[in-house]
Amino acid sequence: MEFHPTGCSGAVPDHSDLSVQLRQARQGGVQHLSWKYIWRTYHLTYNGEKLADDRKKLREYGIRNRDEVSFIKKLRK
Repeated sequence: MEFHPTGCSGAVPDHSDLSVQLRQARQGGVQHLSWKYIWRTYHLTYNGEKLADDRKKLREYGIRNRDEVSFIKKLRK
C-alpha cells in the first residue's frame, strides 16, 4: 500500500486523512478499513526506514509533500 501525505507537520499516527486516500485508491474494494488492525499488523515506512517513533514529526523523517510512504507487514516475534 502506498500513500501520499498531504501535510508534513503532523506526527506519524495523526494522518487519518490517509484513509480517504486509501478508500479512493481501492476501487471496488472493501468499504471499511480497521486502522487498529493496520497499525497492529504493519509498519509505516519511508525510503526503507521504519517510522517507529510515534511522537516524531513527519518532517523529522525528511518527509515532504508528495513523498510516498508505504506499509510493510510486521514480522512475528
